Order: sequence, then structure tokens, then C-alpha cells
Amino acid sequence: MLSKTTTIEYRQPGTTIHVDREDVVDLIGSSFEGGSHWIDWIYVNKPETEGKPREKWWDWRESTGCQYLQEVVVAGATLTIGYEDGDWTLFDGKMIPEYLNEYATKYPDSYRRWKDGNYDAYDGDLFVQLCVFGEEVYC
Repeated sequence: MLSKTTTIEYRQPGTTIHVDREDVVDLIGSSFEGGSHWIDWIYVNKPETEGKPREKWWDWRESTGCQYLQEVVVAGATLTIGYEDGDWTLFDGKMIPEYLNEYATKYPDSYRRWKDGNYDAYDGDLFVQLCVFGEEVYC
């Protein structure tokens, strides 16, 4: 079941940080809507359903109540992202709290711009690359 919480929390040394879910949706959206030129295609993986085989194609909008890819991944879905020469990688939405912690640690300037509301597509793309590659691969 995908999460419908309004906040996401993650740990920083000595504290727990709470962020508005929509802020994370907007950060990822800035990447998907123009910042990530390395992405060729995105597929929403259907969650396993007990007793039913996994279907390859499904109407994720109707099933999840989400309108956009960034909403469905923040809700906890896993995306398969295709990029150059047929390679692909996974973006596990359940790991977003850990990714936010790593984002704050590895890329503090970009993280600060996001928290201040002064980010752009570059910052969103940097966060998505961190989530799928563990670091910035494409500049």
C-alpha cells in the first residue's frame, strides 16, 4: 500500500527532520519535468499483490490516486528508469527518507537551496541521481 502521509521524516545527527511531502514531490518533479536529460523512459513497477501475479502494464494513476510520477514515487512506489544504451536502474520510493539524509550530507549547498525554496531543475536532478546512482553521474 502506498503512503498517504503529509510529511516525511528522516534523521540527522541528534535530531529528526520533518519535511512536507509536497516539497519532496516538487523537488523530484523539477527533475522529471526538465532537469534529467539522461532519462530515456520511466516505468512504475506494480506492487506485489498477495495471491495475484504481477502485471506488466497497469493503470497506476487510477490504482494509486496519483497524477504524476513524482507523486507515486514519494508515496513509496518503485520506478524503473531507463537511460543511455538500454541500461536501467531502480528508484525505490520507500528509501526517500534515507536519500534525504544523504542529500543533506553529500550535497549541502543544493540541499540548502531546496530547503530555502530557491532550487531549480539542477537540484532536483542531483537528488534523483543520488537516489538511483548514489552520486552525481551526469552534470
